[in-house]
Amino acid sequence: MTQILKGIEFKKTRAEILLNLKESLPNKNLYDLAAQYQVPIESYGHKNKGWVGQTVEK
Repeated sequence: MTQILKGIEFKKTRAEILLNLKESLPNKNLYDLAAQYQVPIESYGHKNKGWVGQTVEK
């Protein structure tokens, strides 16, 4: 995920996005939130590494 601040582009890591999301929604289960927006956590037995970012985008 890319964030632009005063013309400077910053890229956030998955861990930073996850931490920000957890802080923003302290009493919300992130897996339930992903399910609500139909973002797959796993597909064919493999972890979807981008599920947090995809949830944030939706």
